[in-house]
Amino acid sequence: MWILFYILVCVYLLNMDIIKNYKFKRWCILNGINVYKVDIGVRHGMRGLYATEHINKGDLLVEVPIDSCIYVETEPNLSMDIQDLELACKVMKFDSPDSKYKGYIDHMPQHVNVISHWSDEEIHKINYPPAFELRNKQILEDSKYPSYLRRYLDLVRSRRIIFRQNDYDLLMMIPVIDLINHGNTESSSTPKFGFDIEIIDNVVKMYSPHTYTKNSEILISYGDSHSSYESTSHHLCRHGIFV
Repeated sequence: MWILFYILVCVYLLNMDIIKNYKFKRWCILNGINVYKVDIGVRHGMRGLYATEHINKGDLLVEVPIDSCIYVETEPNLSMDIQDLELACKVMKFDSPDSKYKGYIDHMPQHVNVISHWSDEEIHKINYPPAFELRNKQILEDSKYPSYLRRYLDLVRSRRIIFRQNDYDLLMMIPVIDLINHGNTESSSTPKFGFDIEIIDNVVKMYSPHTYTKNSEILISYGDSHSSYESTSHHLCRHGIFV
């Protein structure tokens, strides 16, 4: 009896993911987003981007018009917390039935596992004492804002990408690209963050950071070389992962 119930629940959740992905892919087509040699998929309950054929390093994978992204231009001297708040307010504003971006926001997770949501047990398991202080700091920051804003703030913390310009920082939530999960793409000889993204003629373009075989998952290294956090603390606060 319980086995049948478990199977039915799994089938239901799988179908929900399939429907959700179909709606998002449809939204992408309608908003001029192109993908090459990759497709959105779900494995082990986690959405990601997977190779549909062999991919060489440097191949163009994703093109997203800037007007299909959610973004803000902020002063470069502002703290990350203030920058994130500004973008989070914009994401919340666009989470409405008549918004162009509704199909994108609906595809984002309802719950983001940033450090403020970690339990004592989870923090003990990673054996990283600063995590307690990081969690308390993020909880204190969250307490300053209404509860209805926190989901959007968590989404921005975990997904936004910064393009640093001379006069401003461009903070962007980029459809499809922000689905790509973290992987160790850094070289020990030349450490760097594993992004190959640029903006050309108002289109965000992402190129493959590595060679991939068919059906393998596309991975990039999360992070920001200008971050005020150490790498480990940065990943915990921004993405809810321990590297």
